[in-house]
Parts: sequence; C-alpha cells; structure tokens
Amino acid sequence: MIARRYSGSSYPVFGPTDRLITTGRPSITGIAPATAVLGYGSNFSVNFTSTSPIASAVLVRPGSVTHAFDMEQRVIGLCGASPQPACASGSTLALTIPTNSNVAPPGYYMLFLIDSAGVPSKARFVQLTPYPTSIPPPTALISSPAQTDITVLAGGTVSFATASTAARYSWVFPGGYPGTSTAQNPGNVTYSTPGVYRASLTVIDANGNSDPSPPTRTITVNPSTPDYSISVAEAAKEVFPGGSATYTVTVKPVSGFSGPVSLSVGSESGFPTGITSAGFSPATISGSGTSTLTMTTTIATVPWALSLTVTGTSGSLSHTASSTLLVNLAPPAALTAC
Repeated sequence: MIARRYSGSSYPVFGPTDRLITTGRPSITGIAPATAVLGYGSNFSVNFTSTSPIASAVLVRPGSVTHAFDMEQRVIGLCGASPQPACASGSTLALTIPTNSNVAPPGYYMLFLIDSAGVPSKARFVQLTPYPTSIPPPTALISSPAQTDITVLAGGTVSFATASTAARYSWVFPGGYPGTSTAQNPGNVTYSTPGVYRASLTVIDANGNSDPSPPTRTITVNPSTPDYSISVAEAAKEVFPGGSATYTVTVKPVSGFSGPVSLSVGSESGFPTGITSAGFSPATISGSGTSTLTMTTTIATVPWALSLTVTGTSGSLSHTASSTLLVNLAPPAALTAC
C-alpha cells in the first residue's frame, strides 16, 4: 500500500505494489488440534505453505469498539524476533500459547503467519480458554419434575431435583420462592403469582466449565379461583378505504371457569370518522370459544393506524387484548405514461 500526502494530510491509496499481498502469500493449511480450542501454556502446530520463510506468527484480538475507543484489540507474538522464540523452518510451526490471561484474555483470536517479505497469510480463528480443553462441558438433567410443562394453582408448589453429579449447582426459579438455590435437590418451590415462568438448572464442574444448554421447566401458574384469558389472533389488519377487516377473538377458561364473557371493542380516543365496529359474532362466549370482530371503513376514510382494545367482561372479571387496524390508500388502478 502506498501512502500519499495531499493538502497536509496523508491517506492510503491502493497501487500496483498491493499485488504483492495476493501473490505468493503464506497459507495456513491446518491447525492441530483441529478444534483450535487452546488452553493457556498449551502447545499446538500449524501447517502452512509459503514461497518465503516465515518470519513471525501472531495472534490478533478482534476489536471491540465503543465510544470511539478500542478496548480489546491486541497483538501477541508466538514466534519471530526476540523475545519470541525463532520460527522453525519447513512447513510446520510448533507454537505455544501464553501461560496466562494477563497477556491474552480468553476468547477468539485471529492467527496470522507473516513471511520474511512482510506479507501476511489469511487469518484462521483460534479460541483461548482457561479450562482444560480435553474435558467436555458437563450436562444436566432435571429429574423432578419429569414433565417439561407444569401447571399449578397460585400458592401451589413444585418439587425440583436432579440426579446429575457436579461440583456446583445453580437453580433459578423466576416467580417462585425461593428464587434461587445451589442445592442439588432444592425441594419444593412455591409459586404465588399467576403467570408463566421458566425454571432452569446450570451445573458447573471442578474446572469451572458450565453446561452450555441448561435444562428448563415451564411453570404455568393459574389463579386459585376460576378465571379466563382473552386474545386476538391478528396483531394487525390492513384495509383500503371502503373495505372491512375481521379479527378472531379467543376466550380460554382458567381454573375451571365456565361463565359467559361479553365482548366489546374500543380505542383510546374513540373511532375516527369513517371507521366503525360491525360487532362480534357471537357477542358472548360461554366458558370458551372464538368470536369474529368486524371493523368497517367508508370510501372517505383517511389513512389511519387505529389501536383496538377488545374487552371481555364476566361479572366482576374483565380482561383485554389488543390489535391494530391499518387504513392505507389504495394503489392506482392503472397508470399511463404522458
């Protein structure tokens, strides 16, 4: 690359000499171990081809830029000029990873070979890890509850346990009490608030490796008294002025609910001119079922994004669901060139 100076500043300009980088450059043909996951102080070998002797091998940490500062990028020499050991001749390099993370923090690095003419190879990624790479990460299995999905009433308990052996255990119980546990078998966890929660277990071995795919259990907590849920299948519907849109409203019983649910629809600031509700069919759902809501527009309706709130009422119980009606201008029926 040639640096040219213009008006008091220099900038890189590509020229004919840049062809040297793509002609006869070193090429990394293989790394052993093939996984390229390397522990501190470990030895590894790099096979390569090159028309010129290899002058240095380096690890380059990819950048991590924030607020215009690069807090991560660094270059670590593995062989080359002193104080690194000399690079061996032939087609294989025997290299050693630094002995601790002060020099090279754990993570991914680009490995480059640079020949005596200063031409670099294409990079190969390697990963540095503080843990022994010959030991696979642990895996866990939740033995209790055995089912993936559990449903309880508010105030109910779920018993958690694992038969997996590990140095440490980390249970997390969102929505439960206690919220966490480090015991192998935490026992009963109480869920007091209705909702859907996902409990998880992470096991850690003696080397600090943790399960990369912790097992989970989904806990659905229903109200302790009969109730229901309401939902709208469509997040939004689009119409042109003069058109209509339909929405599917579903009522599901919870905790043995079987009463009638009356449906209504509204919007935060009412319906604008030209947009009306044609009602629900049926207007009341008993226990569970679906109803169709129809919204209509006139040809004079202007483009609008209308938020809809569907309300289901049964005695003192009331629940809502939301959707959107999008009114857009219709495209021209035909276009002719003038």
